[in-house]
Amino acid sequence: MRHRPPRGGSELTDLEQRRRLLEDLSALCAQDGVTVESAAPDAIDGVSPRLLAATRAGSPAGEPILLRGRGGCEVIAVVDGQGYPGDIWEAIRARTGLVS
Repeated sequence: MRHRPPRGGSELTDLEQRRRLLEDLSALCAQDGVTVESAAPDAIDGVSPRLLAATRAGSPAGEPILLRGRGGCEVIAVVDGQGYPGDIWEAIRARTGLVS
């Protein structure tokens, strides 16, 4: 059964907004050769963070993700579902040097 947002409004739920943001952020990271995995305590190997976010309420603080660069560099970031994926990715890159 496929999850559908509640009827009656065009606004996204917090969960749906977070899932979409993670999906878009993952795509941007992939363009730079960076993989994105969930870093949540209940993460399952091979399950994307966007899928985890879609199946549970998550933390109010945000969804922890593990970003792994080509050279083996790893960074954990917490994405709260707010903002724009491009701005978030740029901030992570600028603060961590994950991609040069």
